[in-house]
Amino acid sequence: MPFSSIDSANPEDLWRYIQQQREQGIDALAIPHNANVSDGLMWSYANSNHSPITREYAETRASIERLAEITQHKGTSETRPELSPNDEFASFELIENLLTIPRPSNVHGSYVREAYARGLDIEKRTGANPFQFGLIGSSDHHTGLSRSSENDTPSLAEPALDVKKLLQDSTTLRGVKVSTGGLAGVWAESNTCEAIFDALYRRETFATSGTRPRVRFFSGFHYSAGITKQRDWVKRAYAGCVPMGADLRAASAGGKKDSPRFLVHAVKDPDGANLDRIQIVKIWLEDDAQKEQVYDVSWSGNRKTVGDGKVPSVGSTVNTETATYTNDIGAIELIGEWQDPQFKPEQGAVYYARVLEIPTPRWTTLLAVKNKLPLPTSVPAAIQERAWTSPVFYRP
Repeated sequence: MPFSSIDSANPEDLWRYIQQQREQGIDALAIPHNANVSDGLMWSYANSNHSPITREYAETRASIERLAEITQHKGTSETRPELSPNDEFASFELIENLLTIPRPSNVHGSYVREAYARGLDIEKRTGANPFQFGLIGSSDHHTGLSRSSENDTPSLAEPALDVKKLLQDSTTLRGVKVSTGGLAGVWAESNTCEAIFDALYRRETFATSGTRPRVRFFSGFHYSAGITKQRDWVKRAYAGCVPMGADLRAASAGGKKDSPRFLVHAVKDPDGANLDRIQIVKIWLEDDAQKEQVYDVSWSGNRKTVGDGKVPSVGSTVNTETATYTNDIGAIELIGEWQDPQFKPEQGAVYYARVLEIPTPRWTTLLAVKNKLPLPTSVPAAIQERAWTSPVFYRP
């Protein structure tokens, strides 16, 4: 029989059920979602009984919760400006309040980037990392629809909808703060259930905010500079390094002290917007303090980094009066090779790639223009859709 919250509200009991299924030859994995409104419970330092996480708990959770949902209809769970004040793109599709209680969710323990840092902290104390998960996106519309673009939001398809009321509502889950939903990208060896499950289990996945770019991410110590200029670079990357979702162990460095080389490649959604930039996000511990840094790795046009190392804005072609945009800026494809300038061989770290598209009209703008109504002021008129890869986990 299926296991549900009627059987138990504690995830540990679900994990035991999954372990029992595995013993019978029925494999499974679990994918937690909506961490942003978990009130800090999703990636807490404690278990369901409020006791500190143990090594056994950490190993069990890591073996079952192989993935986590970073974005969906009820907002994005990557990070927030409160957690990442130096990340200019941290304010993306945020939901503040809990689902059933009119108060803000506790931000600590509710976002992916902090969870990766907490996992490193727990591993340092227990010897195991409970938060070593890959990333996907999904819809969670509760409609049975798989559509997830700004043009396809269910709000645009409901003929009986009170559009004016919806566009003025920034407080409920039927209001303007909700997102259109995300998508899961999976690099599988073939289009079969078995191959897709295997890819999900090994975390070779990426998430998007609803559009369909394709993203690859690799890391290794034995790449030569310029490998991505070779026609068979993907084959060489699989042969000589690890893909997204995998461990990169110091032992594979063969005595090298230099940073591993990271390879990242993105191709635009064929029916969507051009690409703005590729970034690599690094999370690590330093003197027991959680640290993060966002690096621009590859970007469109002839922009130059400024004094703080950041790339200027790509600009915008969005016309809010007509709810349209053009692909006159941005790139069809971006590719980058990068080495961490702060790499320390003895220091564990988590690295993932984030790909940003150029600005496009948000669904609320499309809906307002279609119905000749004012644009809502509680959400931005344009959105920079994006993708996130599963991390590479550097293990010293």
